[in-house]
Amino acid sequence: MKQDIANILDAAKRKGAIPVNPASEAEIPKFSKGTTTHRETLTDEELVKYLAWEHPHKSHKMAVLERQTMSCIARMFGGLRTGDLDALRWESLETAGGAFTRGWAPRQKTGTPQALEIPGMLRPIIRDWWETPR
Repeated sequence: MKQDIANILDAAKRKGAIPVNPASEAEIPKFSKGTTTHRETLTDEELVKYLAWEHPHKSHKMAVLERQTMSCIARMFGGLRTGDLDALRWESLETAGGAFTRGWAPRQKTGTPQALEIPGMLRPIIRDWWETPR
């Protein structure tokens, strides 16, 4: 995140909007040994609430549906990370006849795609996204 901020401020400095880039001198705080981070995962009930939600503005409906679809894929198709979701392409999935039975999970971290069965609960969700006009 620091690098992203520094890049934006560098561009502002080049344009003369700011005299110096304050991010270039910033230091990221060090965590003490033993500090751990905890990952939070939605419960099934929380996920159902999220998937049922619709944006009140029609112009945002497809963006919400895309994130909801990606959430389902991440949860049910081998625990994909964000980078894996971004790298996932239709060519990675068996789309013949709309069956969506198998696919290749792109593993950005290891660089080795993983062949996986697409769970039955996920197939209609992927099929709906495949058939949704954009």
